[in-house]
Amino acid sequence: MTASTIDASNQATSTPQQADSTVPRRAIHVQRPLAFIIHHVPTVIVMALLAAVGAYGHHSHWKLPRFAELIGNAQPVIADWCEEHGVPESQCVECNPDLFPAGTDYGWCTEHGVHNCPLHHVSVAQLKAPPEVAEADFGRAAQALALRDRRHNNATCKVYQRRIQFASIEAVQQAGVDVEIVERQPVSEWVSGNGEITYDATRFASLSSRVPGTVWRVLKNIGDPVLV
Repeated sequence: MTASTIDASNQATSTPQQADSTVPRRAIHVQRPLAFIIHHVPTVIVMALLAAVGAYGHHSHWKLPRFAELIGNAQPVIADWCEEHGVPESQCVECNPDLFPAGTDYGWCTEHGVHNCPLHHVSVAQLKAPPEVAEADFGRAAQALALRDRRHNNATCKVYQRRIQFASIEAVQQAGVDVEIVERQPVSEWVSGNGEITYDATRFASLSSRVPGTVWRVLKNIGDPVLV
């Protein structure tokens, strides 16, 4: 056998081996992305489901649908909500003043520094019967205002004309608002502070006896002259 025939046989035998070796490499290149996708698809599906549940909960305020809604017998919901004041639109007294007409606005009182002063306008007091205001009431109010310096209210403020409305009784209870019957009582104003009780230094004198002894009787009272 010559050398040329040996080379030809080597080439003939090596060609099928090279062709067989390329097949697994191509399969590896295809299997790796496919395995990556198969491995991460469940995670992507779970994240998508969680995002869908979160979006539904945010839209429905995390309330489960009623059975009537699931079977399709629910009544259509009418949009009745005032976004500006946070109460049902049909019950909003700001958007519908006729539901709860506001009383007469007397403005700010220049004497007492409050709006709709109940001393000058007794009709603003929410009582069954208008109270009677005497001159002594004006005197006590003047005395209270003169007790110390006070901050003056802004007479240009119109916030008092707005009314606070709750969406429901539950909202009132959650806010901790208590309702009490109005009654008339005296108002006392005082200032608390720390103090110390001691003798008046201008009326205090130290006395000492020239002879030892014990005092067993006092013949003088407070205010009586004493010879020293």
